[in-house]
Amino acid sequence: MKLLTNSDNATGPSVRKEQWGNRELDQLITVYIWGTFGGGTVTVEISHDDTNWFDTGIAATVKGVFNLEFRAQFMRAKLAGATGGSVNVLAV
Repeated sequence: MKLLTNSDNATGPSVRKEQWGNRELDQLITVYIWGTFGGGTVTVEISHDDTNWFDTGIAATVKGVFNLEFRAQFMRAKLAGATGGSVNVLAV
Protein backbone atom coordinates (compact mmCIF):
# COMPACT_ATOMS: atom_id res chain seq x y z
CA MET A 1 0.00 0.00 0.00
CA LYS A 2 1.41 3.37 -1.00
CA LEU A 3 1.60 5.72 1.96
CA LEU A 4 3.39 8.59 0.21
CA THR A 5 4.24 9.09 -3.48
CA ASN A 6 6.74 11.62 -4.88
CA SER A 7 5.88 14.06 -2.12
CA ASP A 8 7.69 17.12 -0.81
CA ASN A 9 6.76 18.29 2.72
CA ALA A 10 3.47 16.43 2.74
CA THR A 11 1.38 14.15 4.88
CA GLY A 12 0.15 11.12 2.98
CA PRO A 13 -3.43 9.92 3.19
CA SER A 14 -4.45 7.78 6.11
CA VAL A 15 -4.80 4.16 5.07
CA ARG A 16 -7.53 2.20 6.87
CA LYS A 17 -6.83 -1.46 7.57
CA GLU A 18 -9.73 -2.59 5.34
CA GLN A 19 -7.81 -1.12 2.38
CA TRP A 20 -5.18 -3.81 2.91
CA GLY A 21 -7.55 -6.52 1.69
CA ASN A 22 -7.41 -9.60 3.90
CA ARG A 23 -4.44 -8.30 5.90
CA GLU A 24 -4.87 -6.82 9.33
CA LEU A 25 -2.72 -3.95 10.52
CA ASP A 26 -1.85 -5.95 13.61
CA GLN A 27 0.98 -7.99 12.24
CA LEU A 28 4.45 -7.44 10.84
CA ILE A 29 4.49 -4.66 8.25
CA THR A 30 7.59 -3.86 6.17
CA VAL A 31 7.97 -0.19 5.19
CA TYR A 32 10.18 0.81 2.25
CA ILE A 33 11.27 4.46 2.04
CA TRP A 34 13.24 5.88 -0.91
CA GLY A 35 13.70 8.95 -3.06
CA THR A 36 15.23 12.40 -2.71
CA PHE A 37 14.90 13.57 0.90
CA GLY A 38 15.96 17.21 0.30
CA GLY A 39 17.18 17.46 3.89
CA GLY A 40 13.83 16.31 5.25
CA THR A 41 12.74 13.47 7.52
CA VAL A 42 10.11 10.81 6.81
CA THR A 43 8.07 9.57 9.75
CA VAL A 44 5.40 6.85 9.88
CA GLU A 45 2.42 7.18 12.21
CA ILE A 46 -0.44 4.96 13.36
CA SER A 47 -3.88 5.78 14.74
CA HIS A 48 -6.84 4.01 16.28
CA ASP A 49 -9.36 6.67 15.20
CA ASP A 50 -7.86 8.67 12.26
CA THR A 51 -7.65 11.73 14.55
CA ASN A 52 -5.02 11.01 17.20
CA TRP A 53 -1.74 9.94 15.59
CA PHE A 54 1.20 8.17 17.26
CA ASP A 55 4.83 7.99 16.18
CA THR A 56 6.09 4.50 15.28
CA GLY A 57 9.74 5.39 15.86
CA ILE A 58 10.63 5.55 12.17
CA ALA A 59 12.49 8.78 11.35
CA ALA A 60 14.29 8.25 8.04
CA THR A 61 16.60 10.78 6.41
CA VAL A 62 17.96 8.32 3.84
CA LYS A 63 16.41 5.36 2.02
CA GLY A 64 15.76 2.30 4.12
CA VAL A 65 13.61 -0.68 5.01
CA PHE A 66 11.89 -0.92 8.40
CA ASN A 67 9.80 -3.62 10.08
CA LEU A 68 6.89 -2.65 12.33
CA GLU A 69 4.64 -4.80 14.45
CA PHE A 70 1.58 -3.11 15.97
CA ARG A 71 -2.21 -2.98 16.16
CA ALA A 72 -3.88 0.00 14.55
CA GLN A 73 -6.83 0.98 12.39
CA PHE A 74 -4.89 3.56 10.34
CA MET A 75 -1.36 4.27 9.10
CA ARG A 76 0.22 7.24 7.28
CA ALA A 77 3.61 8.72 6.36
CA LYS A 78 4.88 12.30 6.53
CA LEU A 79 7.81 14.16 4.98
CA ALA A 80 8.79 17.36 6.82
CA GLY A 81 11.67 19.81 6.59
CA ALA A 82 12.49 19.04 2.96
CA THR A 83 13.53 21.39 0.19
CA GLY A 84 12.85 19.85 -3.21
CA GLY A 85 12.18 16.43 -1.75
CA SER A 86 10.50 13.62 -3.68
CA VAL A 87 10.02 10.63 -1.38
CA ASN A 88 8.06 7.40 -1.74
CA VAL A 89 6.81 5.21 1.13
CA LEU A 90 5.43 1.73 0.53
CA ALA A 91 4.10 -0.63 3.21
CA VAL A 92 3.69 -4.36 2.53
